[in-house]
Amino acid sequence: MGTVTKWKNYHVAIFVLGCLLCDIALKGMARQYELPLWLDEIGTIVSAYFLGPVCGAMVGATTAIIYGILNPLFYAYGLVSIATGIIVGIFARKNFARSFFKSVSLSVLLTLVAVVISSPLNILFGNGSCTNKWGDGVCAFLVHRQFSINFGAIVGEFYVDFLDRLVSVLILYFIVKTIYLIKEPKIHKKVQKKIVKKLGQKATSIVLLTLIAGSVFAALSINTKGAPKADSLYAPVTISANSVSADSADGIVRDNNSYVQRIFSSHNGIPCGEANDIAQTSDGILWVGTYAGLYEYNGSEFVWRDDFGQVKSVNCLFVDEEGRLWIGTNDNGLSICINEKIAYTLDQSDGINSNTIGDIVKSSDGYYYIGTSDGISMVSIIGGPNVINKNINIGSVESMAADTRGYVAAVNSAGELYIIKDRTVITEYDISNAHEVFTCCYFDEEDRLFAGTSLNHVCEFQVNGGVLSQVKTISTEDAQYIKDIYHDE
Repeated sequence: MGTVTKWKNYHVAIFVLGCLLCDIALKGMARQYELPLWLDEIGTIVSAYFLGPVCGAMVGATTAIIYGILNPLFYAYGLVSIATGIIVGIFARKNFARSFFKSVSLSVLLTLVAVVISSPLNILFGNGSCTNKWGDGVCAFLVHRQFSINFGAIVGEFYVDFLDRLVSVLILYFIVKTIYLIKEPKIHKKVQKKIVKKLGQKATSIVLLTLIAGSVFAALSINTKGAPKADSLYAPVTISANSVSADSADGIVRDNNSYVQRIFSSHNGIPCGEANDIAQTSDGILWVGTYAGLYEYNGSEFVWRDDFGQVKSVNCLFVDEEGRLWIGTNDNGLSICINEKIAYTLDQSDGINSNTIGDIVKSSDGYYYIGTSDGISMVSIIGGPNVINKNINIGSVESMAADTRGYVAAVNSAGELYIIKDRTVITEYDISNAHEVFTCCYFDEEDRLFAGTSLNHVCEFQVNGGVLSQVKTISTEDAQYIKDIYHDE
């Protein structure tokens, strides 16, 4: 810390700006790749160590304010970042970052503080969701095994926070140790080698701990891929006597006053209250895909289908004309269910781009489009399912729809809308508003394309001759982050 006191004001300003950009960029990366980490406090921790608690708290608060522009909930969670900056700044006076044990101990303290602040917010605003799929998966697993939603929310938050704080503080530890080696040229080379060796051993131990944690998590059959966006909240499952209406991630149930409804949540059958997708087969069975697995609803109760082998964490469902249930999982590829039995499975070893399936749709050309975290794969069912060697690379697919003319629409995790025909991308469309992205898409029976957004809008398009033209924008009032659109006849 001694060299920092010699810095000029513009040096400090550049350093703080770099820490701030580090927080923002790494947080965006963690969300994009759906990591079991937040990565939004590394810059906060580094600035707090070198410049003190006030500066660290300011960097943390500024990061929260910037993300709060996209979602006001981040303002509340900014209290965690502020607390982190203050605590690290105070402990920096004791040079904790020069000791591996003290660094790990501080990461535990930061984790406990984060859990104490975040867990009540998760329960209050998100029905227990920490908006990170690793944590939400742990929560769903515990709730399914009869633990309370509050306990599941706390454990899920702790799981992500501990890994995140451990990685963040140890990054600072390695930075400080590296600076020490550079600034102390008098250290004998043999001693330098020993220090480097010890650092390598400690780094290896942390990697192993992380891998072990990931292995335990995999053993619970819960995976991080395909996580909901960090801004979304849990939505209950609404079963209506006459129709199923549009779903919104904010969980608001609207209109439909003429319908008989029953709403299911974590209190009466759905772990963590979240359904990733719902589908009904021709035999009348309602299937609900969740992070905790696949559930069958027979009209009176939900039955967990843990006998479906590879079907563990379900991200999407699709029923074709023949009544086959296509099940897209978060880490085990694609399964096809016929007469309540898994008849086929397809994964990367069969040619699927990724084992993380985001959505499934059948095009009018007869091919099934499988949206994955690494683009779109195509499957033919003739003579048994087989993957067509045609990769449509548009990133991580969140939603797809098909019309009667051979067009397929797709929305990726970046919120971009694509139009595909003859297995080729022909159009890409972005919203002009930098704060709004597409979240889902849907073709109605008249081949009109509707695309929901992260704000309170549904955009209507016409696709003619490969040209995408916007017809109008429909306001959905308070509903944001629209996950699906259904047309009620």
